[in-house]
Amino acid sequence: MPPAIAAALVKLQGEVKTVIKGAKNAHYGNTYAELADVQNAALPLLSKHKLALTQWVMSKDGKHFLRSYLVHESGVGVMHDTDLLLVKNDPQGLGSAITYQRRQTTMAILGLSAEDDDDDGNKAANRQAKPTDEQISEIRQLCVDLKFPKEQIDTRLVSLRTEDHATVAIANLRKLVSEKARILRNDETPATPVFTGDRDQVVPNEIIVKTSGKDDVVLNLQRHMLDLPISDKARRNLVGHVTGSKFGTSKPFLKNCTAEEITAIAEAVEEIKAGTYDLPPEWTDDSITPPVETA
Repeated sequence: MPPAIAAALVKLQGEVKTVIKGAKNAHYGNTYAELADVQNAALPLLSKHKLALTQWVMSKDGKHFLRSYLVHESGVGVMHDTDLLLVKNDPQGLGSAITYQRRQTTMAILGLSAEDDDDDGNKAANRQAKPTDEQISEIRQLCVDLKFPKEQIDTRLVSLRTEDHATVAIANLRKLVSEKARILRNDETPATPVFTGDRDQVVPNEIIVKTSGKDDVVLNLQRHMLDLPISDKARRNLVGHVTGSKFGTSKPFLKNCTAEEITAIAEAVEEIKAGTYDLPPEWTDDSITPPVETA
């Protein structure tokens, strides 16, 4: 991080106050901080310490993400991209996802918080709506088109807990269908699909014996794990916990894991990011914040 921004953030966070919750959820009855509440708390502090935070939506390969850029008046800055998870794939769903991520990202970057600040996060899994019939129907049909075994389809459909999970599942399954169509057009040998519920992916059978293929998957997973605000020791604990509880062979390093174990670890990482994985308190490190890339 540029020294100018680091110095400004140190001073800024010394003046941070709790964000006032000005909105009430009519469905659940809880209060929460709206984007306007967060901006009212953040903008004066940013201006006072010669900082500015700009955010805009980017789209690539049919996927939307929020780009946040924190800049100092000297011209240096840091940038971070956050995936937008759409509950409904329509303009209203996109707007809601943008508002939510702008609020959460601003608070995370500046170290802001609201009282009982688990209304949108820690309790989300228990409060979110269940998958709709339309989502379940589309997921089932996509799985049939991809020729997944019926037993896997039924088991994984039951495991979908919320509309968010179903939305992710549909997006990933559509990608698999597109990939399959591309392979058929190019007359390539398709990989064997492995259905992993709301985080579907294609894992070739050869992944276990072809080191280069496995290395690509491991490197990608490592990048996602580095985004987690936990220590290296906690990351090793996570790998060991997942492989031990699901496969009976606790392994502390990704490079020693099989394809099935890597898939299970990837699912756990996504659950941590979504706030639906109970991370033991001793694994976390409050002094660690999600990394940002220097612009």
